Amino acid sequence: MMEQGEIFWEKEIAPKTSNSLLMGFHIFPSFIRLHLHVISSEFDSHYMRSAGVYSIFTTGFFLPPQKAIEILESGRKIDPQEIIGNEPTDWHSSLQCRTCSETFSSWTKLKEHLTVHDRDK
Repeated sequence: MMEQGEIFWEKEIAPKTSNSLLMGFHIFPSFIRLHLHVISSEFDSHYMRSAGVYSIFTTGFFLPPQKAIEILESGRKIDPQEIIGNEPTDWHSSLQCRTCSETFSSWTKLKEHLTVHDRDK
């Protein structure tokens, strides 16, 4: 799955952006079927329409594939409580830039800030 994600990135996304690749799984899946997210790391997109959507890709709720493999190969199950620990479960509370760690008082201000890190603009 990771290999297919990297192939997709190279063929479909990389030619359109100079931003880096980010892949992962939601530890609380949005679909029953297992799926790997392949996204651009700048998060400056119309799809990032709320703090909740942003947070599910930028907090412990988003599990990198390498970490998932490590957990499964050790014979353990993927336990959300073990992964997120004491991290707040309010996805809207994390208004911090993933790139520079600056914190914002509103989603609107964070969304405006994200353009600073978009290498394509």
